[in-house]
Amino acid sequence: MSTTPPDLRAPRSKPASPARARTCVGCAEKAAPLDLVRVVLAPAPRAEPLPAPGAEPREPGPAAGGPEPAPGASAGGKRAPERRSATVVVDAAGGAFGRGAHVHPRPECIARACRGGFSRAFKTDVRADAAGVAAAVAEAFGRRFGGLLVTGRGAGALAVGADAATEALEQGAPLVVVACDAESIVRRGPIARAIAEGRAVAWGAKKELGALLGRDEVAVVAVTKSSIASELQRVARIADAVTTSDLRASSEAPPSKSFRGVAWCPEVR
Repeated sequence: MSTTPPDLRAPRSKPASPARARTCVGCAEKAAPLDLVRVVLAPAPRAEPLPAPGAEPREPGPAAGGPEPAPGASAGGKRAPERRSATVVVDAAGGAFGRGAHVHPRPECIARACRGGFSRAFKTDVRADAAGVAAAVAEAFGRRFGGLLVTGRGAGALAVGADAATEALEQGAPLVVVACDAESIVRRGPIARAIAEGRAVAWGAKKELGALLGRDEVAVVAVTKSSIASELQRVARIADAVTTSDLRASSEAPPSKSFRGVAWCPEVR
């Protein structure tokens, strides 16, 4: 037993605890939160407002001992409103308030979640279409990707344009984002190496990148901050998983106008 006074002992360093694993409501397997898509219940419809002062009161319920209303009918003889099913919305940033459920961005997991996984997780009836959820994931993560680029621009963490991006990559930038219609740029030495090493993401078109970054067109942009680069890669991976799935292809919802995953640009893999 140590006799060293407590105030003279070396402090013990606590090991960093990994992020708490979450359970996919589709396959029931545990995974890191960053590998899953979080969804929350959509806001409930607004409650019916209280009657204004002087308004005619509602009809009272049946008197004690009186006849009970028929099933599905209110005390006044009118049919009671049917119970509404809940719907879910995608929380791409992972910070939305309220109880959340997690699902892998895989067709089979999304389908199982829609068949009952969401309902069990939220303990209420949730009506969700697998193709619609896949489309919503692609759209939400596409917006998230664009927002991260804007954040990076404000933080001075982007090298915009072919020359600036090439120089940044030569100095160790962790990621390069290439427009899907910038085929010729992918053959440049540092950009081609980044693609070969898995440090490249294809996103949107040159005009879309330009609109985000305050220029007419942008073909390529290097990301110099590791934290933003890591989140961009994660977002692209999840969006691409659902964008290229059979669920997304069969969806009646319109495709995302801004996001184009890696698989949309064969040169960038």
